[in-house]
Amino acid sequence: MGRSRRSNALINLLKHQQAPDSEKSYWDDLNRRIRKGKVIPIISNTVYGDPIFALNSSQDGSDTREQADGAVSNNDDISEPLPTVDEQLAMLWSANLNYPFPDNNRLARVAQFNHITSDDSEQAKTRYLAFLKQTLLALANSSDPDAADIVEELQNQVDELSFSDIVSELDYPRFETEDENSLRLLARLNTLPIYVTTSYYDFMERALRAEGRQPRTQICFWRGMPSGVLDEHMPQKEYVPTAENPVVYHLHGYERYPTTLVLSEDDYTDFLVSVSQPIDPNAPIIPVYLLSALAESMLLLLGYRLQDWDFRALFRGIITAQKRIDSLFSLAIQLTPGPEDGVIDSQTAQRYLEEYFDSSRFKVEWGEPADFVKRLWDEWNKVRRAGS
Repeated sequence: MGRSRRSNALINLLKHQQAPDSEKSYWDDLNRRIRKGKVIPIISNTVYGDPIFALNSSQDGSDTREQADGAVSNNDDISEPLPTVDEQLAMLWSANLNYPFPDNNRLARVAQFNHITSDDSEQAKTRYLAFLKQTLLALANSSDPDAADIVEELQNQVDELSFSDIVSELDYPRFETEDENSLRLLARLNTLPIYVTTSYYDFMERALRAEGRQPRTQICFWRGMPSGVLDEHMPQKEYVPTAENPVVYHLHGYERYPTTLVLSEDDYTDFLVSVSQPIDPNAPIIPVYLLSALAESMLLLLGYRLQDWDFRALFRGIITAQKRIDSLFSLAIQLTPGPEDGVIDSQTAQRYLEEYFDSSRFKVEWGEPADFVKRLWDEWNKVRRAGS
């Protein structure tokens, strides 16, 4: 009789059970991992770099492509792939270098030409950083009336200032509110001890400091240790990042040390060879704390395209090379492919991308990285407020 009553009670529970809210479960799981500090944002330069150039070059209603002095076609036919900011910069730089080949929208290929025609690697990469600074100042001078006074002053100091410094002095990119700034929102996830970026610039560190956190900059010295490395940038064998003092790890180099930049095709090849070597426990190229965290955390890929070198070197050389815990899944935030990307069949392209990532336990979220980061912060903020 007792067994029958218990069975009936279970049956009644089953009858009244509601289907789980899959979306709520999804965000609950993300928030649980954030609370434990087991999420690592992996941030492309495009997350912040695109707004710097794309927004500021269009403040007068003109398109960045019109700044290229004919290097980029003004054909607005939607059937033609629209160049990304990186592609537009590559075309501008190729014109500056007298690049003689037709693939002038491929930054790594243009950088390869620059490398071959330079005296050495440091000169080649310093030229690229100088080109970026001059391009940004030229755009500010031509399209931003509010910047007219400061551009001349910055031009006089251009050799002493970094690209990050110039961006900061120009107050770029300009958002209506800080809630539109993806890096500031990521910095507000104040339980996370590790941020990885393939950007050469310290935009993530500045965002963290603006949110009252004290980050530490670390760099992948894949070519060996350059001279003059500051003490705070030196790798330390026993170092462990914390939520209060998070690390920003620059996987593809840092502008203060130009030779560390992974920029040309040869750089990407050499980088992959370097990071694939057996780990030296006394001087690992990728620090042990980061390798362990990559294996044990959910990864958020933000702002990458499969066809770009920065993604390929990151994904094949670092992420899929790690022995990640089988039960872990991660997220790749991807724009829906369409005609503006030169994609003929969007559905087939989406299936391909989903299958590509699925083999490495990545779930694809379709949409703008900025929109995803805003939703991520909003959901975490609800949890944070409820617990306070």
